[in-house]
Amino acid sequence: TVAQHAATVTKTLNKEERNHHLMPFPGWVGRFSNTARHVQQTILVKNGKKARLIWNGTAKRYSWEYSMNEVTPTEKEAPITFGYVYLAFCVWLWNLRISYPDEEIYLAFIDISSCFRWPRISPDLVGAFGFVMGSIYFAANAMVFGSVVSASTWEPFRRAIAALATSYCFSSG
Repeated sequence: TVAQHAATVTKTLNKEERNHHLMPFPGWVGRFSNTARHVQQTILVKNGKKARLIWNGTAKRYSWEYSMNEVTPTEKEAPITFGYVYLAFCVWLWNLRISYPDEEIYLAFIDISSCFRWPRISPDLVGAFGFVMGSIYFAANAMVFGSVVSASTWEPFRRAIAALATSYCFSSG
């Protein structure tokens, strides 16, 4: 699908580089790295949404290789709970309206665009999460969409944002 959407992929890669999520290098650099891997890419295009480049952490070039998602430990990752947050927010808002029927309720939202990119990858692993696109090797210095731990690395940020929002809501300042 990357070849079918070459212009969209180029635009997406330019945006990722502009936001400092990827570092471009000449393609030959990957040959000299002991951690650089060839990881397949795909692009997800949905109607009405921006195209999303997906790092395929399950791809293998040969059957004897291990994929990145196979060797990434997940036992100590935080449990993912953000799937329940919207329902909990709706219940909280409903209860707030019942408790304060005549008060105005102001809602504030945080912009979490590219939130899965917020956690940074250790410099030792930047090459392992990289990929070649055309003649350019892109080293990913921010979490990639498609890693087995990309959702759980966002979880501490989500919890911190929820705690801060709750404390600011109930502060008397």
